[in-house]
Amino acid sequence: MLTQEINNSRNELEEVNTRLVQAETRLRQDTLKQRAQHLKDERTTLMKKKEDLELQTNEMNLPLPEARERLQNRIKQDNTELKQMDKDLLEMKKMVDQYQQNIKEIDNDLKEKSGTGGQGEEQKYEILYQKEKEINEFTEKFEQEKNDYEKEIKES
Repeated sequence: MLTQEINNSRNELEEVNTRLVQAETRLRQDTLKQRAQHLKDERTTLMKKKEDLELQTNEMNLPLPEARERLQNRIKQDNTELKQMDKDLLEMKKMVDQYQQNIKEIDNDLKEKSGTGGQGEEQKYEILYQKEKEINEFTEKFEQEKNDYEKEIKES
């Protein structure tokens, strides 16, 4: 009875999982949900923009020395962000140059192999592949043959 209950529970679990997967698939395909997510993202963006505009409006009403100080702080902050972006850009350019150099080296290697000894290399790889295949077949047969020989020895 317990095994039957376990099997029934497993079947029920599989059905629930199947329905769950189907429901998740429908949700992913639901255009209204996608549109709602897009609108939420747009709302957060617009709220940030509103806060920035309110801050700027409040800064206009500030006394001149305080407004100047805030402006200088914003300029310093922008300059540090620009420096960081420049640094990141330089690193990215170095990475791109390195990848391009690697691609050129690989292309040159491929051209050299295809032009000079490409067929010889292919033959070597083919021979190695055949040897590997033979070794794999031998190891698969070995266990079976070993067991057969052990049975024969025991019988003898």
